[in-house]
Amino acid sequence: MQAIATVAAFFRSGIKARICTLDEVRAWALSVIAESDQPPGEIIEVSWTKPLDAVLADLASMEGEVDGTLVGHWLLGRVADLPATSAEEIWDRLRQAMQIARDADLSGLYDEFNELDDRFSLAFAGTYGEVSGCCDEFLSMLATFPKTPFSFR
Repeated sequence: MQAIATVAAFFRSGIKARICTLDEVRAWALSVIAESDQPPGEIIEVSWTKPLDAVLADLASMEGEVDGTLVGHWLLGRVADLPATSAEEIWDRLRQAMQIARDADLSGLYDEFNELDDRFSLAFAGTYGEVSGCCDEFLSMLATFPKTPFSFR
């Protein structure tokens, strides 16, 4: 299992990006408690049923070093798994990816996503390029990101 602070940051950012749920967070916390002789108090706090803002605060309070790049890459891997059957849904996934890249301080990646967002806008307006090409490019980009080594869905 990865460092608790890194996984907590994954779930915190994932909830904010609408790709993780409170149920997943609680399931993760309960799994950490079950595997530990003396679970950290912060994990016990996260395992309780609480409002969203309280859970986000509890996740932010985890002690330890966070690997922000790994968090961002895992979240992008999660975006790749989200259903997207239309070009509009794929464009929405791109906007989620932009938020994740910004939050994870992946500025170069954010710039790539932002450029693709501009091309999507032009393609949808019929001004320049093809929507299908933008979709293919974005899905190819997403396919390069790793999946989390855990699942609580």
